[in-house]
Amino acid sequence: MLLAGFFAGRTERLTQLNRPDVGEGEKNVSFTVKPDGMEEWLYEGTIAPRIYSARELDELMDGAKKYIDENLFYEGESANEVISGLNLIKEAPVGPVAISWEGEALSLFEKSGVRKEEFYEVSGVCYLTARLSCQDYICYYDIPIKTGVKILTGEEIKKKAISNALDESLSQSREEAVSLLPETVDNIKIGYETQKSNSFAALGLLLFVLPAIYVAKLKEDEKQKIKDKETELLHSYSDLIGKFVILLGAGMNVYNIFGKIAEEYEQRFSKTKLKEYLYEEVLITFGELKSGVYEKTALDNFGRRIGLLPYIRFASILTQNLKEGTAGIIKRLEDEQQNALKERKALATRMGERLETKILFPMLLELVIVMMIIMVPAFMSM
Repeated sequence: MLLAGFFAGRTERLTQLNRPDVGEGEKNVSFTVKPDGMEEWLYEGTIAPRIYSARELDELMDGAKKYIDENLFYEGESANEVISGLNLIKEAPVGPVAISWEGEALSLFEKSGVRKEEFYEVSGVCYLTARLSCQDYICYYDIPIKTGVKILTGEEIKKKAISNALDESLSQSREEAVSLLPETVDNIKIGYETQKSNSFAALGLLLFVLPAIYVAKLKEDEKQKIKDKETELLHSYSDLIGKFVILLGAGMNVYNIFGKIAEEYEQRFSKTKLKEYLYEEVLITFGELKSGVYEKTALDNFGRRIGLLPYIRFASILTQNLKEGTAGIIKRLEDEQQNALKERKALATRMGERLETKILFPMLLELVIVMMIIMVPAFMSM
């Protein structure tokens, strides 16, 4: 009895309470309050669970992004060639990070991530965006991807089989004066027709072909402008990296570097009136920074607008400057500059090869026009 009374009456001085861990929910607490000069009383209440700090949230998001990079693509595939589909992860094991997906690239896949079985072709880079959320913190992770080869529909597969059968038939029995066309292929009955030419058809063909050639030329010119823009951006990449390495090493921050480069470009433009794609984007980014846009957002916008993988990687490296400091960033930029210089040499080689074939299309266009001028009068005289 005395021993029981001893333990029952024992008290402990209380100076702090342990919160429930993240995700555990609230915990009921009760303790005696003993203020000086007042009567003590029993306090009963709840203590909320701990939440992540801003630093912990950034670490969770970085871990989630790394997990996405390692698990989004199936074995043998990468961002440069997605053929079978994507592993659209819903959550990352690094912590309570919920993941949802959006972006233009999402229309190419089923909800399960399997690539849609339909005939289409996607050219260039399209973006898949992961929306990462934890507590009240939300961030977006843009992933540039390229789809692989075309997927044929059932009808396209049948057409291919018929074409193969025709190729085989026309290559056989070359000793004979005629070549018989197959009547069936894979239980599909086939008929054939040919259209006799006449002067009206030739004239109509001329009236149709010339505008079509002109339209094709316009489209080709537009594609060439896009290619020239990409070439100029890739050619300027190593120069931009070099400027950042020098200015960061001199102690300037990202904001001031964008300002200095933008100012130099404006002075250069006032003399030459020559627009440069890269430095136009630098001007836009510096304008965003001056207007109060968060530095990480402005850098992400810079890489996204240009849309080329080196610039997206460059924006990501600069974003790390907010966490790691200048010293580590300079080393990464120096490595990036070396790779950029190698790529610039390879680009110069490709440009030289392209110049050799650049006049091919105009020559073909002239050839078609000359042939039409010769053929139309010949058909009309028949």
